[in-house]
Amino acid sequence: MRSLTDRRHSAAQREVRLFGLAFLFVLLLTVVLIMAPVVRTGSWSSVADRLSFLLILPCWLASVLWVRWMAKRQHPEREPYLLPIVYLLSGWGVLLVWRVAPAFGVRQLMWFLVASGFLGLVLGRPTILEGLRRYRILWLMGGLLLTVLTLFFGTHPSGGDQRLWLRIMGIYIQPSEPLRLLLIAYLASYFSEALPFKDVRKGMWLPSLAPLLAMWGLSVGLLLVQRDLGTATLVLAILAGLLYFASGRRVVFVAALLFTLLAGGTGYLLSDVVQIRVDTWLNPWSDPIAGGYQMIQSLIGIASGGILGQGPGLGSPGFIPAVHTDFIFAAVLEEMGAVGGLAMIALFAILVERGLRITLHQGNTFRVLLCAGLSISLGFQVLYILGGVLRLVPLAGITLPFVSYGGSSLVSSYLLVGLLAILSADQVDSQEYASPVRDFSWIFMAGWTALALVVGWWTIYRAPVLVARTDNPRRALESRYSLRGRILDRDDVVLAESSGARGDYIRSYPVDSASVVVGYDSVMYGHSGVEQSMDDVLRGVDLHDPLLVWWSYKLYGFPPEGLDVRLTVDADIQQAAVGALGERTGAAVIMEAQTGDILALASVPAFRSSTLDEDWPQLIAQLDSPLINRTTQGVYQPGMSLAPMTYIWALQQGVVRAEDTPDDPDQPVQVNGLYLECLTDPGEEDVTYLDAILAGCPAPVAALAEELGEEGLREMLTAFGLDRAPSLQLPQIAITPLEDIVPEEEAYGQGLLQVSPLQLARAWSVLAGEGILPGVRLVEALGGPHGGWILQTPIDAPRTVLEAGIASQVPAFFPTLSNGIQGYAARAISGESGETVAWFLGFDQHEPRRVVVIVLENSTPAEARSVGVALLGGLADELP
Repeated sequence: MRSLTDRRHSAAQREVRLFGLAFLFVLLLTVVLIMAPVVRTGSWSSVADRLSFLLILPCWLASVLWVRWMAKRQHPEREPYLLPIVYLLSGWGVLLVWRVAPAFGVRQLMWFLVASGFLGLVLGRPTILEGLRRYRILWLMGGLLLTVLTLFFGTHPSGGDQRLWLRIMGIYIQPSEPLRLLLIAYLASYFSEALPFKDVRKGMWLPSLAPLLAMWGLSVGLLLVQRDLGTATLVLAILAGLLYFASGRRVVFVAALLFTLLAGGTGYLLSDVVQIRVDTWLNPWSDPIAGGYQMIQSLIGIASGGILGQGPGLGSPGFIPAVHTDFIFAAVLEEMGAVGGLAMIALFAILVERGLRITLHQGNTFRVLLCAGLSISLGFQVLYILGGVLRLVPLAGITLPFVSYGGSSLVSSYLLVGLLAILSADQVDSQEYASPVRDFSWIFMAGWTALALVVGWWTIYRAPVLVARTDNPRRALESRYSLRGRILDRDDVVLAESSGARGDYIRSYPVDSASVVVGYDSVMYGHSGVEQSMDDVLRGVDLHDPLLVWWSYKLYGFPPEGLDVRLTVDADIQQAAVGALGERTGAAVIMEAQTGDILALASVPAFRSSTLDEDWPQLIAQLDSPLINRTTQGVYQPGMSLAPMTYIWALQQGVVRAEDTPDDPDQPVQVNGLYLECLTDPGEEDVTYLDAILAGCPAPVAALAEELGEEGLREMLTAFGLDRAPSLQLPQIAITPLEDIVPEEEAYGQGLLQVSPLQLARAWSVLAGEGILPGVRLVEALGGPHGGWILQTPIDAPRTVLEAGIASQVPAFFPTLSNGIQGYAARAISGESGETVAWFLGFDQHEPRRVVVIVLENSTPAEARSVGVALLGGLADELP
């Protein structure tokens, strides 16, 4: 067997090597963080702002030398893994805090020095354990007194509602942090001296535990009054763990779990704070702007890190509120990826496991229980806060030991490790508590495994969906460093472009009328429109060589230069469409009938991309939804706009002949207690179905629908593309499939079916064109990574709807209104309020033939017709 001197020498060498590796990590991370702005901006000017990071190196070395000197004098046989792991985590934490919250960096470094000073003093006092045991009540009462003082003199450093801190000479102290350590010492001492284990094992619980539960209840009660729910829950876990160590009864865990569920349920019903936290945990997506904002931004940041991370100093964790405190682990995952996060979890796992194994080498029950309590407290605190950040459990509101910002937390954590280091110097070999140690090892192993799996879930499996969210500001921030591609109209008129120097690129939108199509790319408000749908191309993520994209991210933290997108939209026609609508609330769609190319999408009221940031508060306060693109996201009752399609479909199916006349063509139909009547007089004699439909009479359409039947009408709606939204590079409203329908009501557009103006424009193209339902195209071409253009085809393939014989007759069905323009006006009754929706569906006789669809809210068909005719007529001389 090796001698005592050999063992000490071997442990000392191992500790020195581990400290060396820890210092190497801190050194490299410091250098990388200093150089990160150079990589991102290409300028050395920003390096000077981060040279202050170098302060950590001499402070870190001095602290290590001080602590090792004090430990070596009193505890030469200490556990060699504890202190190096703690100092690696602390160095990592100080740099992280300084990186994500520069205002708190120097403070955290000062607290690091203070914590190291206390750690050295603790290690130099071999009698401290006896003092904790003998004066347990005095120590605990002191901790409780400080906590009570926060009820009267408590404050919050940031001005929040939770007043958990005492301000003493400008320094903020959180008494609940040392209270937890003092409570552990009290429980360990009480169990070892005041509680006969034979009574516990015989089931005599209440008489023996009454004093203990009284002190524990007082501590938890104070924490609950303070609304420090995280620490209160942690204290319950510590009590359950020590009770199990003391009694050997696994029923303790069941009782603790039931108590937690009961307390949590009661808290949920009685406390708004608990309710908000639980609701946010269960579904943060329900309130992404307020209650769920912090959690969602944290998950987006985690997903952005992926496997290898954005790179130290190259992520954007600052978008997460309070990232330097509760959510510091999200910053680790964003910048160092799953690899960095798993490495940190592994360090904590080793630390807790070594602490549990130290309990097997203690000479008395107090030291066993104290060591177990400290290890359990550390382990559950880490699991709790990491689980909260990863949305595995409700958010705890406690700090991550050694890493998060917080002086009281850092000092308390160092004191905890100091006590473990003292305890580790015992070399007694005892297997009396091997069973609970083994059980807790398995419990913590399950916890670390769960955390690792959830890290993989967010950084790999769920990452694409989260990163693509419109409220991910990181994507817009990349545009400041990587030149974003331009958006052009069909004639290469610039609709959106970026300019400036790297790190300060600014997005501009020269054509305000195209805002509803182009959308916006905002650091504050995300993105929309083509900026959103074609984001990967515009950012340079798509079309480039994947290896080039990966290398650019790893080297610079952003993708290569973005590529241009050319639209089918004509800027002049877009401006004309917006001008034609004027101040009316509604939308206009203009597209080529044969090709499905969209020439204009106008929605009023609208926003201006060029002034979005200034206008945002007013925009979200408006009740008329200016941020909605009514052409694709607005749904309306189609009303009699479906009547021509129903008639032509019935004609093709042989249900009606051109010369057939309906009975009572001017008979009104009832809709929501109101009457839908003919728009004009259909005439008195020989009124055909077409005559009645052109007069806007609903009764003949209902008769045709009855003849077609439910299945026949469904076939018609599907054939004209009215059963779903067309595939397009813009956000669209989800169309709900129709189940039980009344054919007559659907035929005159007053049933369950609702449509967008773009859907109707596509369907109308069947009548204006050659009987073919076109695929809709908005993006004409994409810029190639090596120059030139890559032409795009419609996502949906065109399909034949009408037979050639019928299709050739259809254009002649509609009257010529003006300047070669043919069309049809209709109205719909919207909802039970009886508000009207006015439609105009028209086309011109030029080639290529253009379709226009106008919808006006609370207007008349005559006004819709006037707008449509003026729009097409005004463009007739300009269009080829």
